[in-house]
Amino acid sequence: ARALPVALGIKLRGGSTTVATVFSGSTAAVAAIHAGDQIVALNGQRVTQGNWDTLQLTLQPEQPVNLHLFRDDELLTVELRPKPAPADTWTLSLHPADGAIAERRRAWLGV
Repeated sequence: ARALPVALGIKLRGGSTTVATVFSGSTAAVAAIHAGDQIVALNGQRVTQGNWDTLQLTLQPEQPVNLHLFRDDELLTVELRPKPAPADTWTLSLHPADGAIAERRRAWLGV
């Protein structure tokens, strides 16, 4: 079964794991996460700018998760209960590609 998308209510600053925005009324806001916090791990998994979206796809609505973050120089652990993503939210992901499919994708992207 495919996982349902969840919403934590956090937007990261481009190219980093620093929280840029915490949406009002979101799970993150209820857990007192602040803009400027640096996320380091989600359920014990190291968070990078490149894997943040993938890690969120492993979460289930209402199943508690631990978010580890630095606020200033203090390491904090916050428990969150992800909410189902709003009906206007969807996720795109690349299908694993090899051979001719990968070559067509690279040509289309110009890389």
